[in-house]
Amino acid sequence: ALLNIMRRQQVVAQTVLQLPLQQKKKTHLFKERVTKMIVGLTGLHGAGKSYTGKLLEEVFGWKYFEKRVYLQTLFKNDQKVKPSLKWIEWHRELYLKDGSFKIMKEILGKNFPIKKVLIVDSVHNAEEWRAVKDTDSRAILVGVFSPSPVRAMRRDQEEGVLDKKRIIHW
Repeated sequence: ALLNIMRRQQVVAQTVLQLPLQQKKKTHLFKERVTKMIVGLTGLHGAGKSYTGKLLEEVFGWKYFEKRVYLQTLFKNDQKVKPSLKWIEWHRELYLKDGSFKIMKEILGKNFPIKKVLIVDSVHNAEEWRAVKDTDSRAILVGVFSPSPVRAMRRDQEEGVLDKKRIIHW
């Protein structure tokens, strides 16, 4: 399985390496930034997105970014959060208030004046993907797939319910 993953990652790497080395982009929301390319990972819970992203970082030296960890850090540092508010409630309120596009644009704009390929774990819907493409028109979306029994071992029951929404969406 690892060999197959490595072969697939080589295809992604070859695609990325054939593109121009730098992209300069200015938007009305964010400062000018230089990034080689953004690779968005998508897939069901437990499919191996984090594993794939960390492997790409290790093998190719690309920058791996896990959106959930970043948002959890924001939650912990948010001085306005009521002590009784749980992470999942804060997360849902944020997405209902600001929407997927705005949140992804802000995350990408604040965190990545980098000169490497950026791996974003993960892109969950069309609005997040639109934000990625708006930031980097050459971005690619990579689906990460694993058999259902493997995913079931890696995730909890609530994530299985969320997967049904992703399947319907994509």
